[in-house]
Amino acid sequence: LKRRGLIGVMADALAAHVLPIALVFTLVSDSSMGHQGELVGLGIAASGWSLLTGIRCILIHQIGDRFLDKKVEVETFATIRDPQIMRTFLLRYGYPFEVICFVVFTFILVGAEPVFLVVIAVYVCLEAKKYISREPLPMFLSEEPPTERYVPLWNNAFYECWMPCGVLLLLPLHGWSFAWLGGVHLILFWPNLLGRVQDSVQVLRGCPCQEGR
Repeated sequence: LKRRGLIGVMADALAAHVLPIALVFTLVSDSSMGHQGELVGLGIAASGWSLLTGIRCILIHQIGDRFLDKKVEVETFATIRDPQIMRTFLLRYGYPFEVICFVVFTFILVGAEPVFLVVIAVYVCLEAKKYISREPLPMFLSEEPPTERYVPLWNNAFYECWMPCGVLLLLPLHGWSFAWLGGVHLILFWPNLLGRVQDSVQVLRGCPCQEGR
C-alpha cells in the first residue's frame, strides 16, 4: 500500500481505523434497537474521526520512514512531499473536520451517558494546560530542539486511551457482566495506559511529557 500514494493511505486508514469502528457499531446496533438515531450519529461521527486520525497517523509514520524508503527507492506519498507542507495542509483542512467529528461524537455520547462528561472534562483540562504551556509536539519535523507547537487532539491520547477506557468504565453501569472487559484491557494495554498516566502526572506537575511521534 505504501507505493499507492494517496489511495494507499486512504485504504490503510479505512482498513485499520474505520472498519473496526464500523464493525463495533454494527454489533452494538443489533442489540440496541431502541437507540438507532443515537447510534447512527455516533457511527458517522466516529467513522469520520477515525478516518481523519488514521490518515494523519499514516502520513506521520511515512514521514518517519522517509529516509529508509528513499534508500531502498520506495516512493510513498510522504517521500515526494515536504513534511512542513503536509503538516500545514492537515492543520488547515484535516484538523477542523477532525475536531468537528470529535465534538459531535462526544456530544452524542455525553447525551446518552452523562457520566462520561467527567472523562471529557479531565481530558480537556490536560490538553488546555499543554497548549497554554506551549509544549512542543514533534510529529512531522525532525528538529532539535523541537519547534512544532502542541496541537490539541493530535497526540491521540483521547482516541487511544481516554475514550476506550471511559467506555469500559461505563459498561459495568449497564451490567456487571461487562466488568471483565475492563480487566482484560487493563492487562493487555497496561504499558500504554501506564505511560498515559505518567504523562498526565507530568503535565499536572508542569513538566514536559514524552508524547510525540
